[in-house]
Amino acid sequence: EALEAAGRDARMVQTGRYMWKSRDLVAGGLVPWEVVALDRSGGALQYTPGSAVIVAAKPGLYEVRLGFFAAHPPAVTVLVNGKPALSTPSKCAGGAVVVHRHPAGAVSGVSLHQFLALPAGAEVSVLYDSDVRGQGFIELTKL
Repeated sequence: EALEAAGRDARMVQTGRYMWKSRDLVAGGLVPWEVVALDRSGGALQYTPGSAVIVAAKPGLYEVRLGFFAAHPPAVTVLVNGKPALSTPSKCAGGAVVVHRHPAGAVSGVSLHQFLALPAGAEVSVLYDSDVRGQGFIELTKL
């Protein structure tokens, strides 16, 4: 009975996870989401491979998680309909997290975990600010 309930709950979760691997940026520093790592959005999220925009088709609360890995931590800003909604600390401010150089490369990164109240059709994108390109992901879950 508990397993059946857990399976039912898992089917109700509307989540999408998108990856940036190319290290290329588009349109003035926006991250192009190139790979779908997970799509259980049930239509709540709309995405075109290589696009910098993920559309939240349904209004409501969304959990957003993102992580970026580079030799130097970037400053990132989550945009909603082209306007800033969330940011990591800027490069100039030194940030709240210290990322150390590691002999194996970029083993740690900068991350963000927040919640957004999005209107129907909201366009979510991420602005990446660093002289050093990296790789990253974004995950959106409709609550």
